[in-house]
Amino acid sequence: MTEKVFADSKPEEVTQAVKDAIDAGYRHLDCIYIYGNEVEVEEAIRFKIEEGVVRREDIFVTSKVLSVEAWG
Repeated sequence: MTEKVFADSKPEEVTQAVKDAIDAGYRHLDCIYIYGNEVEVEEAIRFKIEEGVVRREDIFVTSKVLSVEAWG
């Protein structure tokens, strides 16, 4: 399963997609600052930790800072 959630997604869609990914066994979440969905990703991770599905030390979140020159 490959799920891409882009910046134009509704916040609840982002949160649900991350929850679904964690439920499916994903443990590496690759993010990018420009999407502006950090809050939704955090909410989903926190929910799954509180639910007991995953521990924080089992989740790897990476993020990229986009170079302004790349959008030139």
